[in-house]
Amino acid sequence: AVAVSRTGRSHPEQLVFSEENLPGMEILVKRAMEARVRCFGEDALQGMLLGVQLAHGGRLARPRQAPVFHDPWLDARTGLDPEAPTLTDGEIEGIAEGFVSAAVRAARAGFEFVDVKLCHGYLGHELLSARSRPGRYGGSLENRTRFFFQILEGIRREAPGLLVTFRVSLFEPSWAPPGTEGAFVPFGASLEDPWSPDPSEPMEFIRRAEKRGVGFFSATLGSPYTTPHLVRPAVHPAQGDPDPPEPWMEGVARHLETARVFKAGVPGSALVVGGLSALGSAFPGVAAAALQAGWADLAGLGRGLLSCPDWPRRILEGRPPSPGRICTACSLCTSMARKGRPAGCYCLDPRYQALD
Repeated sequence: AVAVSRTGRSHPEQLVFSEENLPGMEILVKRAMEARVRCFGEDALQGMLLGVQLAHGGRLARPRQAPVFHDPWLDARTGLDPEAPTLTDGEIEGIAEGFVSAAVRAARAGFEFVDVKLCHGYLGHELLSARSRPGRYGGSLENRTRFFFQILEGIRREAPGLLVTFRVSLFEPSWAPPGTEGAFVPFGASLEDPWSPDPSEPMEFIRRAEKRGVGFFSATLGSPYTTPHLVRPAVHPAQGDPDPPEPWMEGVARHLETARVFKAGVPGSALVVGGLSALGSAFPGVAAAALQAGWADLAGLGRGLLSCPDWPRRILEGRPPSPGRICTACSLCTSMARKGRPAGCYCLDPRYQALD
């Protein structure tokens, strides 16, 4: 995730897609293309689709948190002052313009698509849950999805050749303890039971995006700040995270089941399923089965690439990596990142172990 502005960073070391940083991003694209050719030959560039995710931290931005609304339970979980001012409609519109400007820079750098971050508790995701917010960005589903469609229209106008997609949290339960009267209903949760999923609103949003030419999206769940077990099922939770309320395998199954439901509901959109890194050496087989069954069109790898960056290539070539290179879902990468350390596998990669 690359922040669209310095004030939108959720981590002090997060990349920013500024004019100043554009030359560095151009180098990143160039090196990625050179590596592609080096590994697969000149013709391989025709099958390459290089993108970048654009994000704004919202209530999770540092140092200045920028919430969209207040909820006592969510504020407490995310360390937000209940008296902190919420973003105005004008400020949200300005941030949307910032996404468009960052997308234009992405096109200039050589990226072929941008992924607008609508997940994991950050600004784009929080806006989807802004049922209680007054004004143009709250209340109805049309208002709550306005932010994304403004960005989409702006990118189509300013960078017409750039593809646009999004990563979206399709369900997050209420932040209040189960059974709390009047509990807030986040995006993808049931109005009758805010701790259970209801796919109707996310499905409608994806259909509206599809009608406007957005042909693929990445599916995820929850937020690492409130429901880490939903986002990334792990054998061991990250430091500071609560013990998961379920075995990690149930979390992986939930990602697969969610993908199945949404792929059936929006068959015209290409769906990327995630949350599978904890499967370890079983990942290729499970991913292949999901794709063959029509539950998804692509299987994404996140944490699994930190310990074994060439895993996808090895899958294609039938050369499975040794067990000593496959992610063990120990969550040490997350724990170290929270301490301000470089992102990497501190469990299996000697280069990062040497940093301790």
